[in-house]
Amino acid sequence: MNNRLPLLFSILLISSSQLTNGLLSPALPQIAEQFAVSQSLPQQIIVQFLLGLGLSQLIYGPLADSLGRRYAFWLGQFVFLLGTSIMISGSGSIQMLIIGAFVQGLGAGSNQILARCLLSDNYRGPALDNSLAWLGMAASCIPIMAPLLGGFVTEHGHWSWLMFAMAAASLSLCLFSNRYWRQLSETRKPRSLKDVFVDYLDLIRNREFLLHSSIFWIAGVGIIYMMTSAPFILQHHYHLSASDYGLTMMLPAFGLAFGSNFNRIGTRLSDRQRSYIAGSAPAIAAIMLKTNDSLAILLLALSLTSFAIGVLFPLGLKGLLNRFRHQAGTASALAGASQMLLTAIITSSLNQWVDPSVSALALSFLCMSALLAIVISLQLRPLKMASQIEAS
Repeated sequence: MNNRLPLLFSILLISSSQLTNGLLSPALPQIAEQFAVSQSLPQQIIVQFLLGLGLSQLIYGPLADSLGRRYAFWLGQFVFLLGTSIMISGSGSIQMLIIGAFVQGLGAGSNQILARCLLSDNYRGPALDNSLAWLGMAASCIPIMAPLLGGFVTEHGHWSWLMFAMAAASLSLCLFSNRYWRQLSETRKPRSLKDVFVDYLDLIRNREFLLHSSIFWIAGVGIIYMMTSAPFILQHHYHLSASDYGLTMMLPAFGLAFGSNFNRIGTRLSDRQRSYIAGSAPAIAAIMLKTNDSLAILLLALSLTSFAIGVLFPLGLKGLLNRFRHQAGTASALAGASQMLLTAIITSSLNQWVDPSVSALALSFLCMSALLAIVISLQLRPLKMASQIEAS
């Protein structure tokens, strides 16, 4: 087996699961205008996709562990294409778009799970750390390219064409997988529904699991709220076109990519030191926005926060997979599901109660930084207790 093949598969899987958010975010204002609805309703397309993404991971994780990764993959692709078909056929109705996005999310959950499981199955130690860093960095290309493509298609064509791009990407992934999947190594551990339920309960009560997952929760809410608010802020407040929005959002996307790469190039720093640097970045971004709300400062603040998220996601995933290697599918499922569900609930509530604005974005960055500081300090406490015991 080619040693890079599992990493390539993981990159393709995680990138495919991000397409809906990336392609459609520049089109949200245009969707609101076409259907003459409030800003919060098109945002439900992203929110419902995340809701489906979260719920489905609770099923795909145990399914991948018991029946195998390949079975979970093909089931996910079928459901994703079904959701895409609903969006294409129902593009004249905002309600059908929302339903289709939810079904898409139910299918995309398999990609999220399998991207992590394949790395855990095929790599160990430093090789796993390196592959996770590459996964985060490569997956950051989707937030760079997808809004650019989505904005261009929306301005020069029609946003409904984006659904055909999603279908083409999924079908291409199916063709690639059909040829190469058999070359991958995978771990299979048959388990009953009762065992899965017990595992979930054990993980929910596990302090380490909750702390590692909290990184996902906080970063997930931060980036999705940013993605659903930024199109309206940049296109309405700063009067950018859809394609200009895609171009300007390349800067925050590069921040996300640099954050992922920082885990590779910043090896002289410990994981905790990198967490401190990433945790302080959103607070700096919030202060910048409160003092100056120019377009340049806004983009710099978005880039700083994206950098933080790019650092934090691989660190949280690394801690999760290293600590729960023998439950990789179930642990990834519960962490991913809880992240997406919390993100969907919190983002939906914020979109309903708060109109997109620079001030609201600054406040969300400040809250994100404060919550990260709490989680990092809680992670540090067991280390302090251990050092005190050794000293005594």
